[in-house]
Amino acid sequence: MILRSITTRSLVILDELGSGTDPVEGSAIARATLEYCLLHAALTLVTSHHGVLKQFAYAKQEVINASMEFNEHSHLPTFRVIQGLPGESHALDTARLMLLPDEVLTKAEQYLGSEAVQIGSIIKDLEAKRRELEREETEMHQRFLSLQREVKALQLKELRVKQRETQLKQEQTTSLNRFLLEKRKELENLVSDLKQGELTKTKTKSVKTFVQAIEERVRQSEDELHEAEEALDEYIQGEKVSLSEGMDVLCGTAKREGKILKDLGKGRFLVALGSMRMTLKASQLSVPKRQETKVSVLFQSSAAEPKLTLDVRGMTLEQAISALEIQIESALVHGMSTFSIIHGYGDGILSKGIGEYLRNQRSIKDHRFALPEDGGMGKTYVML
Repeated sequence: MILRSITTRSLVILDELGSGTDPVEGSAIARATLEYCLLHAALTLVTSHHGVLKQFAYAKQEVINASMEFNEHSHLPTFRVIQGLPGESHALDTARLMLLPDEVLTKAEQYLGSEAVQIGSIIKDLEAKRRELEREETEMHQRFLSLQREVKALQLKELRVKQRETQLKQEQTTSLNRFLLEKRKELENLVSDLKQGELTKTKTKSVKTFVQAIEERVRQSEDELHEAEEALDEYIQGEKVSLSEGMDVLCGTAKREGKILKDLGKGRFLVALGSMRMTLKASQLSVPKRQETKVSVLFQSSAAEPKLTLDVRGMTLEQAISALEIQIESALVHGMSTFSIIHGYGDGILSKGIGEYLRNQRSIKDHRFALPEDGGMGKTYVML
């Protein structure tokens, strides 16, 4: 009744589909039911212990495997749904926990068969890889947060350097203004004396003394500026503000745009200003705002994300081999230990060519045709 009533707007939920009857017949009915629902229902949710359905989900892009996470230490479910990973039966583990005789458990494993054990091993391996990926994801997130904190700390240090630079300039400006005010008054008095009467040795000496005082003050200002720059360089190095090769910088008080070509050491850098090359101190360089606030965290891999099932039907042999090369490379990079290839039956060109290619690859431990209910000779399992 349910199957006859479903439409493309129906949500179908089937619990333990195909159970309560012969496992072989139950698996066949369950698979046929799923295929029917794929054609006629909007969304179908199925729970089942049939391995055939798990393999069916791998081969169908429209179907997604999911399982309930199981804690192998406590032997209890965590009630956390893991999408993309088929569930593994824990009947033997539970029986062992219930202290069934070892003789019974050993016989059960023998009756279970090597193929079923292999599938269980594959699922365990996938689960281990999933946990490893989760751990790496957590580590990457922690590194990202750490980088954010470091960037904020550097921005704060940059601000302190700017404040120190401004303070030094203000102190220098105040001192020069005070000096100019004093000398302006002296100059006015000298001009007044020169206008009155003839030029005497005393007046000439006063003018020379005035000029010498100004020259001395200029030299003193240059020395103070040099000391201030050195102090700022030491401050920058003490605050560990990062200036490195390849960085875009603003140069001097004019804030001309340049690029650091080389770190010459001791707070000096070779900088390109257009076609010019200049050696400048760290105190003469500042980082543009767009570069100060730029935060970039990038994680890249040279290989694409591997697929659990590679479908090469409809491809030429050359295209299929090319896709397989990419799949193997990405599987090795991402630590995948097994995947399958759907090549179909056809005239056997793809099947034969792929088999010969796999036999000549050192990274391939083994490959074999799939189980009859999972595609048979139209599909190949690959173990890396």
